Amino acid sequence: MNKFKEILARVRAYVARMFRNQEPAEPAKPRKKAVQRDRRHLGAHYYLTDLLDQLEEAFKSLNALRKVNKNSYNIFRKVACTVQSNDFVWSVGNQYAIKCSDIPSIGCAYIPKSEHGRLFVRDGDELAYPSFSYFKRIKNPINVQPTNDVVIELGYVLEFSDGPVPTIMYLAVDQDCNVRLLKQLYQDVKKVRPKVSRKFKREFSINRAFWGYPNSLEDIAKLNNLTVQGYIDEVFWMTMNACLSVDNGAHVRVAKGSDRLTFAIDILRTPYFFKDREKVVNENGKTKKIFHIVAAHKRVVNGVEQLVKSHTRGLRKFVWNGYRINILLNGKHINRLNDMNIDAVDYVGDDVPKGFRPIHEFTNHLSEVLDRA
Repeated sequence: MNKFKEILARVRAYVARMFRNQEPAEPAKPRKKAVQRDRRHLGAHYYLTDLLDQLEEAFKSLNALRKVNKNSYNIFRKVACTVQSNDFVWSVGNQYAIKCSDIPSIGCAYIPKSEHGRLFVRDGDELAYPSFSYFKRIKNPINVQPTNDVVIELGYVLEFSDGPVPTIMYLAVDQDCNVRLLKQLYQDVKKVRPKVSRKFKREFSINRAFWGYPNSLEDIAKLNNLTVQGYIDEVFWMTMNACLSVDNGAHVRVAKGSDRLTFAIDILRTPYFFKDREKVVNENGKTKKIFHIVAAHKRVVNGVEQLVKSHTRGLRKFVWNGYRINILLNGKHINRLNDMNIDAVDYVGDDVPKGFRPIHEFTNHLSEVLDRA
């Protein structure tokens, strides 16, 4: 009898729960809107934004450099070429307060198409400021105004619809990092018409040497409402600051064919940047994790609590959107390339000075070292 009463009480309780009024659920608390970090950066990319597009355009610009200056292309196609997105804060002036003796040996930068980089047009063609610029330190260059200051060969490529236009100039950087343009020795060919007394009346020409500056500088500076000095200051320091900014984060070395480009990212954002990479599995069939930092933590080993220092782990080399990627950290995998501040030496023909080697051979060897790192 007691068992029957217990079962009946359970049935009544179950039916009561089914038909009693449900209390209204509390409304869900609205989520706090996350404050998005500013997209602008000083070298270490935090957001992907248009970086992939800029990489493709930068490889095309490298090809344009190959067409107009193969020697410079052979130098910068594998090392020192930095790519920035449109979120990069381009700055002029000595932003990193470097000394003239600390100017890197080589460096180059791709300047993306944006309202910051495109400043004027020529016959309807959008013109970069410039799209691809590079520099190298050089000692006593031939046919250049002599100076005791640090000499920089600064080159850039302006891309028009009818093809790229290169410009090369030489700058002197004094102890206070003031930049001035150096004169170059040019050859002017003058045609001479023969007098009546000259046999057969054939024209002939005379080469006349003169000191001057690249012809395009004055026109380009005027189109930008700048003096020539103001224009070269901007181009030089924009290129220099972009090259130095790559040390603000982890180096990402991007390979396409035999060409190489570099950009920097916040090392904490590697999973975000490369989440669509081609997956690599380990011996257990699990996907290998991307390169990341492991925070310092405590671990119990054999009953003893130990402190594990912060360290890095994960995959550094993989394929991402068709590019071969290699992630490098300064001081761990490589030394800072921008700490290399030796001068190149100019020479004529194929007679390389004793104890030296062609700079493109040096950069090719350096590229192999970086690829293996």
